[in-house]
Amino acid sequence: MQFHKKHPAERREGEAPALSPDEASMLIDRFMSEFDQAISHHLIVNAPADATYEALTHLDFARIPSPLLKAVMKLRLARLKRARRRHGDEDITLPKKLTLETMSRIGRVKLAEEPGHEIVIGAIERRGQPHPVSPEEFAYFERPGHLKGAAEFSVRSFGKGRSLVSYEARVRGTDARSCRRLKRAMRLFSPLGKRLMRNVLREVKKQAERQAGEPAATQ
Repeated sequence: MQFHKKHPAERREGEAPALSPDEASMLIDRFMSEFDQAISHHLIVNAPADATYEALTHLDFARIPSPLLKAVMKLRLARLKRARRRHGDEDITLPKKLTLETMSRIGRVKLAEEPGHEIVIGAIERRGQPHPVSPEEFAYFERPGHLKGAAEFSVRSFGKGRSLVSYEARVRGTDARSCRRLKRAMRLFSPLGKRLMRNVLREVKKQAERQAGEPAATQ
């Protein structure tokens, strides 16, 4: 099979350029190579890959200027608090900075990272309530009635002084009933998820390009 890259002018925002077989290997495959539903988004950044990855890993999700994202996070936190109260656990509050490293505070687990290139986070839920697991448990978890989700952020060089930042989320039900429930939910939430990730990647792009442009601005 041949892989061809389109010229940037021929590619719409969010459309992934075709990658070579070596480039196509993803860290997320170690944890979720099979899935029922997936969404992805890609964005070209006018900054080197190291600057883009730094912007990604330092991004404070709580400070992204998106009312939709803030509403989703607020709902997520409310569900977590209800679940913890139900089990008699201590209440939680959001960390001062909600980064990929601190996502565990809202029910996510960091599964793996290839520094400078890729980071994968995951979550397991049952009817909207998180089921805490370790990275080792995640890949083998198959208890019926749950949804498993994994998301990968990756950064690759894309020409001189440019990079490609990508996001892919994969979700799978652990039994037939959960799969049917997931399929119904995705009809509503897939467009919402794509919109949220566009907002996130645009913020990464903005911060990376601002950082990359600072040295030139001082000359």
